[in-house]
Amino acid sequence: LMKTIDEDYTGSYDIIDLIIWRVFLDSTSRISAVHQLTLDNLQYDEARNFAYFDNIREKRGKITKVVIRKDTYDLIMNHYIPWREKNNINTNDLFPAKNGIDEDGNATWSQMTKESIYRRVRKIGNIVGLTGFRPHSIRKTSANLLYKEHGIEATQQILLHESSDTTMKHYIEKTGVDDVFAKILSEEKNNNESE
Repeated sequence: LMKTIDEDYTGSYDIIDLIIWRVFLDSTSRISAVHQLTLDNLQYDEARNFAYFDNIREKRGKITKVVIRKDTYDLIMNHYIPWREKNNINTNDLFPAKNGIDEDGNATWSQMTKESIYRRVRKIGNIVGLTGFRPHSIRKTSANLLYKEHGIEATQQILLHESSDTTMKHYIEKTGVDDVFAKILSEEKNNNESE
């Protein structure tokens, strides 16, 4: 997907696919939240070195931030916005869709539908041969990465779950017996070496 920012790229993806991928992966957000994102909502927090889309309505009416990494923000500012300007995309929606032609022969733009975002994510899955890939797949992958790095409490909060039970039951990969046994053996080995 990073090839989509190259001037000579002629593949079947575009920079919109790249930004969709990065926003889903960074934010762990649901499609209903990502669908609402606009350029006006995009903020950069210099002190904490990340960006976010502010005042986004999530499940059950919660108002939250959709947080993205600094490098994704840089892609938006340095590549995506100039690409949009070059292509006369004149909508504030982060993910635009062409919806017609005006009386002067210029394309008109509106918000991409959830279904179109969903189809683009499924198409992204083709890159690595995943059938049935969908936005929720990215959310679950991000949740597992967060869990491994920061634990259940942080993962639950980022996913906006009321309970860590929901996070554990529906998002975190179950550890196999062989993984648990390997961890025990590794800990025993480390204890024996330190004695």
